[in-house]
Amino acid sequence: MLMMDKDRFMELAKEYSLVPVAKRIPADTQTPVSTYLKTAKGCWSFLLESVEGGTNWGRYSIVGFDPLMVYECTGEEALLKHKNGGEERGEPLALLRSVIRANEMPRIEGLPRFSGGLVGYFGYGSARLFEELPPRGDDPVGLPDIRLFAPGKLLAFDNVSKTLDIIVLARPESDPALSYELALKEIDGVLSNLKANLSEEEAFPPPSGAVTLSPVIARERFESMVETAREAIHAGEAIQIVLSQIFEGEGEIDPFTVYRALRILNPSPYLFHLAMGEEVLVGASPEVMVRVEEDKAMVRPIAGTRHRGKNTVEDLALEQELLADEKERAEHVMLVDLGRNDLGRIANPGEVTLEESFVVERYSHVMHLVSTVSAKVGGERDALDVLAATFPAGTVSGAPKVRAMEIIAELEERERGFYAGAVGYLGFDGNLDTCITIRTILFSKGKVYLQAGAGIVADSSPAFEYEETLHKSDALRRALEMAAEGLSS
Repeated sequence: MLMMDKDRFMELAKEYSLVPVAKRIPADTQTPVSTYLKTAKGCWSFLLESVEGGTNWGRYSIVGFDPLMVYECTGEEALLKHKNGGEERGEPLALLRSVIRANEMPRIEGLPRFSGGLVGYFGYGSARLFEELPPRGDDPVGLPDIRLFAPGKLLAFDNVSKTLDIIVLARPESDPALSYELALKEIDGVLSNLKANLSEEEAFPPPSGAVTLSPVIARERFESMVETAREAIHAGEAIQIVLSQIFEGEGEIDPFTVYRALRILNPSPYLFHLAMGEEVLVGASPEVMVRVEEDKAMVRPIAGTRHRGKNTVEDLALEQELLADEKERAEHVMLVDLGRNDLGRIANPGEVTLEESFVVERYSHVMHLVSTVSAKVGGERDALDVLAATFPAGTVSGAPKVRAMEIIAELEERERGFYAGAVGYLGFDGNLDTCITIRTILFSKGKVYLQAGAGIVADSSPAFEYEETLHKSDALRRALEMAAEGLSS
């Protein structure tokens, strides 16, 4: 079923620089994974999925590919590369806002919430655009601070109706009628790819070489970092400091196979496979960074962790232990307050709301305490203003945020890169949906990196905090092992 006829397209072409042309087809014989493999697997593409409460798939899974433009930022300058070969340079936030303005597109009834915009990551280091922070540290990976791209084609898989929307973003420009006809041809090309069968190797990837991960710093060094952070907290410099450690290894392993393993082992609210040039990010994040829809902004602080029990009885006992843990509750309240303060910077007075608090959410290997804070965005502020007010999340930095980040820079020494930043989209309609980049693996030039952190407070145990970083990285390690063994093993 065509969701945009030519007459409607011609009318919208008078007002907008981008117009989505879409066709809806039955998808009861397709899956998001098979759809991605048949149409999009390549160096600039993504698959975004969601599982709520650990068991229920979110409404949409979205595949994107064929970039119209790529935006990259390192330091104080950004570069925008267009599909036609043109380039623009500028101040990072100003250039990003100009991209949104120049690509305004209409909302089409029936299409998913995201049907066009920029997808990618904001690295932890991009916080220097928003706050005065220490200069860049050692950075052996060398990722851009921000990398985003605008897919020209989107496939929105509706997990409820089992339908698939094939969306092509058309630029009407000087010849709207021709643009419309070309979009229809591109839709037909996608349909042709969907009709193909997957090879046995695509469906069931064979075993590959194992990836052996090693910590960049020794356990003794991490525990010493915890002690130093505790001293800073006792001295009144901070209330909480989130320290992390990096694990790295080498191996020729297919990132998408790892993603397929991870979505089985650790279904999460934000599942993503994000291929960008020579780098691929694969993640299963439990936590919203920030979401903006029209004039409402929302954060969901997660603080307080227990590993999952071996059976239901033990699991429930661990839940009660978590809820009764004064240290975990105090840490959670502090981070909820930080979230409220962050949103208060961009909200109308009196319009910050605590929607729910101390909810226990379960994942494959751990359970967390979760709260939800929302606000009405005030004045002329936009999604980038909201991101600036809340980035990075207090749950991966600490409180007060800026001082905690200064101490993190002193102790960790190495740039965090992708870790503790945000992954998601910035829509051409001005909406934003991002998760915190945790429970994430980076594949870059034959190397594999993952990172996990622990929130340090005054009475933290260095040994316990070290073990927490291992618990938080366990699902990622298992996904690497499962992929290395082959999905048919």
